[in-house]
Amino acid sequence: MIEEQASVVEVRSEQIIVQTLRKSSCNSCAANKGCGTAVLSKSIGQKHSLVTITKDSGIEPLLLPGDHVVIGINENMLFTGSLLAYLMPLAGLFIFALAANWFGTLLAMSGELHIVLAAISGLFCGLLISRLYIIKGRHHADFAPVLLRKLQQVGAVRDNILLP
Repeated sequence: MIEEQASVVEVRSEQIIVQTLRKSSCNSCAANKGCGTAVLSKSIGQKHSLVTITKDSGIEPLLLPGDHVVIGINENMLFTGSLLAYLMPLAGLFIFALAANWFGTLLAMSGELHIVLAAISGLFCGLLISRLYIIKGRHHADFAPVLLRKLQQVGAVRDNILLP
């Protein structure tokens, strides 16, 4: 389970809306000053994402806006989704291009325009298949983030005594 801290924005009857902070790992790299990604990350700034979590039947603790929680997503589903989003369009591109090349040699076609057009068609077919799979699985419980736990709010510490 991949975990992330979030703060509660809104509590509804069936859903909890939390806000997470998008982080960049650019500060930990030695090539920070010469990297285009680091410059882009600094210019865009930190962004927040709103995530909707479906409540389980009364298992969640009492939550109020401003509470800090830990949410999680199944790492196998994240890996599957990443493979689908990145590899499916590339696979479509290569398969269509190879098929066009093979048919082009069978039909004695000259030039490469048919291969390029087929590759672009394969890319878009792969994107379409990825999109349909994501839309179909959007409401699947394994793809949804879950509330793992509520973080304890720390008040103030004075003379080594924790105050609420």
